[in-house]
Amino acid sequence: MRESPIKTVLVRIRAVRFRHWGTLVELALIAFVAWLIARPLLNFDPARRLPGNEYQTHVGVIAPFIQALKNGTDFPLWNATAGTGRSLIADPFLFVFNPFLSLPMLIWGVINGSKVAVALNFGVAGLGAWVMARQLGFQAVTRLWCGLLYMLSGAIVSHLPVGQLQLSFALGWLPWSVASILWVGQSRSYTALVLAALAQAMFFFAGNLYYQLYGLASILIIVAINAVEWSATPSLNVRAGLRYLAAGLLALGLIALQLFPQLASRGAIRNDGGFGSDVEVEGSQKPADALLNYIVSDHDFYVTSLLGKAPYIQESYRYVGVSPFLFALFLAPAFRRGRRKQIVAFGLCFLLMLAWADLNHSFVKEIYRALPLLFQFRWPGRALSVGGLFLIFLGAFGLDELLASLRSSQTLLSIFTAPGQQQFVIRLGPLLSSLVVVGAGLAVNDVYQAHKEMVSLSAESSPDGEDALRWLRENDPGPYGISTALAVTENGSITGYELGLRLFSIVDGWRSARATQQIGQEDAISLPPTYWVILNTDLPGLPNADLLQTFDSVNVWRNRDSFPYAFYLPVDRARAQTPIALADVTAAPVARRDGPNRLLVEMEGEEASLLVVSEAWFSGWQVWVDDRRADLTTVSTALNVYFGFEDPPLYLTFPASLMAVQVSPGRHKVVFQFESPAFKVGLALSAATLLISALLIWADVRRVRASKAKPSNTPTIPDTGLP
Repeated sequence: MRESPIKTVLVRIRAVRFRHWGTLVELALIAFVAWLIARPLLNFDPARRLPGNEYQTHVGVIAPFIQALKNGTDFPLWNATAGTGRSLIADPFLFVFNPFLSLPMLIWGVINGSKVAVALNFGVAGLGAWVMARQLGFQAVTRLWCGLLYMLSGAIVSHLPVGQLQLSFALGWLPWSVASILWVGQSRSYTALVLAALAQAMFFFAGNLYYQLYGLASILIIVAINAVEWSATPSLNVRAGLRYLAAGLLALGLIALQLFPQLASRGAIRNDGGFGSDVEVEGSQKPADALLNYIVSDHDFYVTSLLGKAPYIQESYRYVGVSPFLFALFLAPAFRRGRRKQIVAFGLCFLLMLAWADLNHSFVKEIYRALPLLFQFRWPGRALSVGGLFLIFLGAFGLDELLASLRSSQTLLSIFTAPGQQQFVIRLGPLLSSLVVVGAGLAVNDVYQAHKEMVSLSAESSPDGEDALRWLRENDPGPYGISTALAVTENGSITGYELGLRLFSIVDGWRSARATQQIGQEDAISLPPTYWVILNTDLPGLPNADLLQTFDSVNVWRNRDSFPYAFYLPVDRARAQTPIALADVTAAPVARRDGPNRLLVEMEGEEASLLVVSEAWFSGWQVWVDDRRADLTTVSTALNVYFGFEDPPLYLTFPASLMAVQVSPGRHKVVFQFESPAFKVGLALSAATLLISALLIWADVRRVRASKAKPSNTPTIPDTGLP
């Protein structure tokens, strides 16, 4: 009798032996918890946004790239929105080359796309820690505990309420960086080298560079420990060392398009938040005090300077609970062959992060003095975020050993109902093992409960500031500087980027340094804004300000005493060691942007003049006068940035150098062009590295095919380098 088709299918399903169902269950659980913690963010109402005073100013930098793709213009290298301008391609906060961050914003827009990117980052962090645990050979419970605890850890969520998305993104890629190095040391394939380089690139492209610095120091420790054969006479494992070197070179090639411009521009960048070699750093904590940041979840503890903390929750809140410390008590039995190197390496990494957090008193301060560039990294408490990953995994070694010992235990518990009458026997090991699993799950739930309220969107904000900026752009399409109230800067910076406005009030992070070559005296020009977009309860605080428009809670004012965007004055007047007044200059009749990296100015003077544009000098700017290359010089200026708060309102002064060029009498067409030779070299190197990576993967594919075609009695399983 012929079997029915349904019965045939069922028989075949029963015959299939799916080897990886457990893995899928683990991944599904990680994905579910990632969705659970990120669920409040997945509201696509554009009026509901990610919170934080740094969110829009840091994330808005992607808007010029999105517009360039949509409009088919040149690749943007210059940021014309922040202050008087600064390099975009050399921006340490840039994250456009990480597709997990930039693609959601390209698809859904900056506002909603950034919500998706943050939600994805939880999954990236959890999966990365899970992969790292799997590479270390941990069993399923330990893998899940690592992935979930790290994904929910205080370090990742603490940056979200203030809008420091790049720092949270970088922590998401940190475990991938570590796991990939472990792959390289344990694999013989080329694919492992490429995957490792790609993981390092994604980590670097997350932006901000704080955690990348700590991660690099940790990677060097792990490589040093694993590249040495520890025996009676330690020796270098040449093969492992060469593979680590190859992975590092591939990673360097992949990130070259962004790294090279940053290195080439390091002398043209100033971080107003940096500190000198003799300054006591805010937030430097002694190790015993720093450890409390991992086990105290009360937010009130972190808004004071108690125990040396910086009084900002994002700089010290690292809560993971007590479970990593409890499980780490079982490190001694876990310290056995096959795991000793990693325990030592992770332990050294954790101790280094504790020393780094104690910057004022540890040897790390001497490293800073030897490498002054490091003084730009002013928040030592961030080292504890990287230390948190290694703390979790040190606890994981103990947890994995504890579970293995309990499950293999033969200890029996006999239950007697009456003297001499045995009722039943229980194996004590599996019972205790189950209790440990429950405890690990409760520890993860405790961290989730502590942090779920920190992952949220801000309340619906007033659109008045954005409406005012749009109105201003519609009524004045030219280049001009705008000072905005703090609330407008926080809620309208993305709109400012999208409209191509110049927001003097974006002064966060870093600015262009002053040029060494300049004409005239220091601070020859005091540069006020052309417009103010401020709250209706505030006043500009300067004379000759006209109220133009009101938008409920926001007013738009115009400054009649502002300098034109492009102007010229006699060269002799510019050289005089006296301040330049508005009456001394003549506005250029034509001044506009001709693409994201190019300025076009037309002028006509009766005598030799100095043409000045209100755009900051930065290495990479070049100038042509009537299609002939000319010498670029600068004029020193003091940028007056409105902050309000007081009566009269507070203005802060930021030094800058405005670009200038000397021209002869007559009519001239002047073109300022920003280029980055370092970007061109880096782009070529990155493209070549991608080609080399593809060839390496193809070599592995051919090797796999050859091994399958080769007749053998024993199946050959190619080494892919994957865990």
